[in-house]
Formats: sequence, C-alpha cells, structure tokens
Amino acid sequence: MDKMEYKAMKGLAWRQLGANDFESLTYFANQVEKQSKVFRYIGLGLIIVGVPLSFVLVGIPLLLVGLFMYFAVYKKYSTKAQSFRQLLTEDPEFSA
Repeated sequence: MDKMEYKAMKGLAWRQLGANDFESLTYFANQVEKQSKVFRYIGLGLIIVGVPLSFVLVGIPLLLVGLFMYFAVYKKYSTKAQSFRQLLTEDPEFSA
C-alpha cells in the first residue's frame, strides 16, 4: 500500500466513522480485517459446497467463485488491513 492509498483509506474512515484519532483508525483497520475474514468463510463455504457439486457440473461456478473469494478477495483485504495498520503506526501525525 502506498501513501496515496493510505490517505484514501484514512479519508474513507473519516467519512464513515468520523475517525480522526489513532484509536478510531485502528478500529477501522480491525473492521476491514473482520470483513476479510467474512469473505474467507464465505469462500471456504462455497468451496466445500462446490467440490461435491462439481461432479455433476453444477458446482464448477461455485467452486471457481469460492476459490476467487478465498485467494483474491480475502488476501487483498487482509493485506490492506495489515499495511494500513503498519502505516498508521508510522504516521507522523499520530506519533507525537
């Protein structure tokens, strides 16, 4: 995550939560991480349902969507939350 994306997420947290201090922004990062875990569980559920159904060719789209949600969406959101939290600790505005 670069500085522009960090500022965009910080602005999004301000618009959604009115977050302008360190604790509120940390809460926002935790919420993003919880949302990524929800996507992970939905993806795992679709994979579990899609594997048996793929033998009758009905579950192949479910399996593909589940794999996409687990590997692309979950990994993307979890890395964004971690990097946002890291950049938040390095922010000179909150270090004082």
